[in-house]
Amino acid sequence: MKDNKPTVLLADDEELVRVLLLQLLKRERCEVVAVARDGEEALQLYQQHKPDITLLDINMPKLDGMGVLRKIREQDKESFICIISADAFPDILREATKLRVAGYVVKPIVEKKTRSIINKYEKQRSKEKLPLSVITDKKPFHPSERELVNAQWLIDSIQFPAVPEAVTALQKEVAKSEPDADYITEIISGDIKLSGMLLKQVNSAAYGLSNKVNSIAQAVVILGLKSLKNVLLASALREALGDQSEFDSDFWKQANATAVVSEALSQAVFGVSSEDAFLAGLFQDAGVLICEKKHARYNEVYRHSHSIIASILDFDRKILKTTHMAVSYLLTKQWELPERICDAILLSHNIDYAEQDGSVDTNIQALVSILKVSNHLVGRVIYPTIDIKSEGELANKLALEELMIDEDILEDVTQIAEYAVHGGV
Repeated sequence: MKDNKPTVLLADDEELVRVLLLQLLKRERCEVVAVARDGEEALQLYQQHKPDITLLDINMPKLDGMGVLRKIREQDKESFICIISADAFPDILREATKLRVAGYVVKPIVEKKTRSIINKYEKQRSKEKLPLSVITDKKPFHPSERELVNAQWLIDSIQFPAVPEAVTALQKEVAKSEPDADYITEIISGDIKLSGMLLKQVNSAAYGLSNKVNSIAQAVVILGLKSLKNVLLASALREALGDQSEFDSDFWKQANATAVVSEALSQAVFGVSSEDAFLAGLFQDAGVLICEKKHARYNEVYRHSHSIIASILDFDRKILKTTHMAVSYLLTKQWELPERICDAILLSHNIDYAEQDGSVDTNIQALVSILKVSNHLVGRVIYPTIDIKSEGELANKLALEELMIDEDILEDVTQIAEYAVHGGV
């Protein structure tokens, strides 16, 4: 870093892109120390300058951006590198995530995207400067042992049902390298309630089918094995938690909207599957359904959850001696949701989760940020008159910086949130 300005290596074979980025980086008070036109030159200049920030285009002659990234990572595991591409290719996204890229920027390059990169770099750098005493004084992102014990007591006190045997059998079969579709159809067909859930889901407005599906085999084909397990697990858990009161009904309306918005956001974020985002969004606050049964006015507090996302945990601890976050975490673990989803739910109400534990996986961090943004958007749509407090605004701001979401994408997702709430999704 020169004169407190981040040093930058810019590598792109398109002259117009280079010129634009140079201008934008200058506005952000960055020092561009080197510009490369191909991958081999980029690698050489990286070794020479060791920049604070490296921006790599995917498609470059001689050596592409991913090739440069791989070679840099052989020697340097932590440097701040962002990938630039005209498209978000899933296979490249997956590999880039494994190679710990700081971001994946889709062209066209605009000022906000450049600013997001610099903000993310500054945020990472500020954490590296924290003294050890500050880091060790922070609360762990996991609840205390006592909070978990109390959360389990709450779950047990309402006789929470076990996972249906058919769902367990389905999970095991789908997890195989070569699952048997006929056997899966047989499992579902043998459980009347599960069959009803599947047909209700596949015939819902979300799938937009012109003709009603009456065959389990056909429903399995339409959903595909990849999403079948999650769809039925979500339906079974909702059925078990119930939809008996006005609060239950309102909760599921909000949870469904949050799931839809989380799924939409995941399309613009590398490292997070749409299935994980949907399930995490749906069950992020599932513990609320149990807490509400233990405190008559809990529904009034929960209405403000997108505005006071940390303060609501203080209320939980005072009244229930645990948190609805801890209850949600145990519920999702009990129902054998993937560990990454359980951990994301556990972190979802920390203001800045990344400061809680340096070992948090980057994909889980991205999923947590998706949950924060979704919760914020859906909350604003459902409760437009609630004044969002500073902690709610801060959590949303930090999450957006982490995800580097475009204004256009955010506008589209906001419309999805409005339709999910008012359009009957």
